[in-house]
Amino acid sequence: MSNKNRSEQHWLEDIFRDDAADLYLHPESTTLAEDGKLATLSTKFAAPILEPQPTAADAELRAYWKTLRAFFRTGKGGGLKVEDGHFPALLAPYRSAAQAGPYPCWITDTLLPEGTPQVHTTRSLVEQAVATFAADPAEGKILKDNIARLDFILKKQLAGTDNPQPLRPAIDEALDTLVLQLKLSGSEGDVFLNDVNALRKALPAGGKLIPHSPCAPFYLLAILLDLQADQQKEILKQNTAPLIARIQQMLAVEREKDPAAHGADSLESSMDFAGSFLNFDELAAVMPTGGSVAMPDERLHRLEQVLKTLEHTSPDNWLHKPTVLIAKRLTKNSAINPEEIFPNATVEVVSGEKAFKRITNLFDEKMQAVSALFAAMRIANLELEEHYQHEVHNDFFAHFTHTDFTEAEWALCLPFILAVHSAELVHFGLNDFSALLASNRPVKCLALKFDAFGHVAPPDSSGKTDPVFRQEPAALAVAHRDAYTLQATLADPARLVAGLWEGLHNPGPAFFYTLAANPRLQPVSNAQVWSSAALGGREFPFFTYDNRKGPKWGSRFDIASNPEPEGDWPDEPLLYTTSDGSHHSERTAFTFADFAALDPAFAHYFSLVPAIYWTDDLILLANYLDLPVQETYSKVPFVWIVDAENNLQKAAVALPLVQTALERLDFWHYLQENAGIRSFHVEQASEQLRREFETTLEQQLTELQETHQQEIEKVREESARTAMEQLAGYLLDLDLGVDAPMPVVRPVATEKVGETRDKQIEPPPAPESDNKTAPAKAPEPVALSAEAWIETPLCTSCNECINLNGRLFKYNGDKQAFVADPAAGTFAELVKAAEECPVAIIHPGAPLNPKEPGLDALIPRAAKFN
Repeated sequence: MSNKNRSEQHWLEDIFRDDAADLYLHPESTTLAEDGKLATLSTKFAAPILEPQPTAADAELRAYWKTLRAFFRTGKGGGLKVEDGHFPALLAPYRSAAQAGPYPCWITDTLLPEGTPQVHTTRSLVEQAVATFAADPAEGKILKDNIARLDFILKKQLAGTDNPQPLRPAIDEALDTLVLQLKLSGSEGDVFLNDVNALRKALPAGGKLIPHSPCAPFYLLAILLDLQADQQKEILKQNTAPLIARIQQMLAVEREKDPAAHGADSLESSMDFAGSFLNFDELAAVMPTGGSVAMPDERLHRLEQVLKTLEHTSPDNWLHKPTVLIAKRLTKNSAINPEEIFPNATVEVVSGEKAFKRITNLFDEKMQAVSALFAAMRIANLELEEHYQHEVHNDFFAHFTHTDFTEAEWALCLPFILAVHSAELVHFGLNDFSALLASNRPVKCLALKFDAFGHVAPPDSSGKTDPVFRQEPAALAVAHRDAYTLQATLADPARLVAGLWEGLHNPGPAFFYTLAANPRLQPVSNAQVWSSAALGGREFPFFTYDNRKGPKWGSRFDIASNPEPEGDWPDEPLLYTTSDGSHHSERTAFTFADFAALDPAFAHYFSLVPAIYWTDDLILLANYLDLPVQETYSKVPFVWIVDAENNLQKAAVALPLVQTALERLDFWHYLQENAGIRSFHVEQASEQLRREFETTLEQQLTELQETHQQEIEKVREESARTAMEQLAGYLLDLDLGVDAPMPVVRPVATEKVGETRDKQIEPPPAPESDNKTAPAKAPEPVALSAEAWIETPLCTSCNECINLNGRLFKYNGDKQAFVADPAAGTFAELVKAAEECPVAIIHPGAPLNPKEPGLDALIPRAAKFN
């Protein structure tokens, strides 16, 4: 994701990161823009224009809305015309992204050291290669500045082809084109050519470029099958080669024990090179005989059979290729040639009705040879370790089948692939599909879906529609619990490849459910946007289910690759300008209807509403779906649309499409709950905890208030007693013959109640006598403190005063408040803190600044707290 502001972010920027985050050329040309610079997505994209208009007269408005509500109820009378260039407004920045996106992607022909395949966009592949010889920002600057141009040239070069292309010829041609376009000369040209040659050397020697097409899942799967086969053969070689060598050695030793091995004929056949100077009859007479204890015939025969099996099925003679069955309808819809796509596999094209039974039969047949191999490997290990017990193991291996395989043995089994059309799977093959998964045979089933239409129920003769809940093959696969499940679009090839690779290595059955745009159904120029929008609009959410991830059900689900997986819909920026030239950006939910507006198959479920008929009853679809039913009667939902003139318009959405959006949202909630997001039970438990916490807090608050009131009464009593004692002491020491002013007694203000409430104010010392006759002088009156203070022990740590002024109020070590610095705040803040304190323990005292504004009103407000 780019580091733009939240208001400018779009989840498609992550999918189209190479094009959206930096520079790329105008798609209609491979030359520079008119200003001599590359155009960025932001400058190339012109925000649509919103032209507000005055509302129509009441009578005209009512007549139009009567027609609009009829359209909403039935879905009749509307329609977006493809020729008018209508396009979802939230996707408008990607309207011309014909050569943008992650395709063609590069996939390696070798595995990484950790045993996983590599997948990169062409741009990221080039950037990584450049970094190996020009790590410093100042190095290779011309080449780095033109990586976006090179990427665009390569994309345009491969546009229109479905077949994978070798990397090196394609990239070499693109680099030659780049050199010709820039036409650099002199020292600058020499440096650039040196960097281009360095890039040629740094790029991988192998791998293929996979274009975006309905065939892409097949090509990616075929490459992964080849990588898996190479991986398996290497592991098999490491496991079988030592077994073959050691058994051959055992049998050679056993042959040495045979006396016939020391006869003249045997010596002559093995040493015929010495026939001219040796007498083999005399040599045989003096040779020592073999060992006295021979191996039992049963064991000898067993080892010979094991050796024969291992040698026959060794990697060099490995005849069991991956088996790929493809349904006929799939070959017609995607126009593929299975033999060309899977040259290293045994390929068979069958009818959809027979596909599941055929793959089951082929699996059972071919597993016999695989079972014999793994049985031979196990027997060989037992024999070499002297652990074979014929009375135990003979019976076990006589009945050894694939059901006895370990997970490590399953990992060495070449896969069985069944590829079908999703329509055949749903309408004809669900029972056979379920039976295949339930059998736990590790067959990998690939189902391709080419459209999103067909699950919207048309109105009946009365104009009424009923919601249709789509059958979800991936959810059915999950219900079998042991089947690895992947549902994905072509939007993210790296994540798609990772999911396929995980499924191929899963020891159980696997189901790969993939959505791929069909050029006959979707505009070719927007195929990548269509696949990405299907992901964002919850039409075809990404998820994986892997039973190996853990015993807890929720740990097996992964929906993190969806945009905003914790929300109902992704939240997108709607960019537009108004007639006064101002620019606007509003966050708007991207719903299923926004995706449907991209697909001509759904066009008749939309009706453009002229701006003069816009009212508050025309509301965004996402808001409509959130309303209680009783509040929807007068409303009509809409989504934002742009036309060919780049005007922003509102398109009303018919009820059948609204019901489908609700159905898609329901399925999305099903995935969220399984993945542990917005779980009903978790929300219930959280609500119960919240209620219990509030009840406990209320009880504690009541107890604190009662304690606080008791403390206040106690302080008042003690303060009054102390004041009276001081007054009495003062009066007793007073010389009644001399007039003296009465002392002013102020209430005691303390910072901490516990420290001062028991203190007694000392009476003033008696005046010193110098034995002179002078009138008796009254002692100075004691002025008690009027500073602000807090009854700290009663503080509930509510943060109200701290948040108001963190320098005036602070917490002590027990996180209870006290007045830290009275001069750090105003008297108004002290009064406000006292008023907002939930337990009323803050005493503002007297204002420090007699000139502070508003004291006439503040002092009476403070009085009640002093």
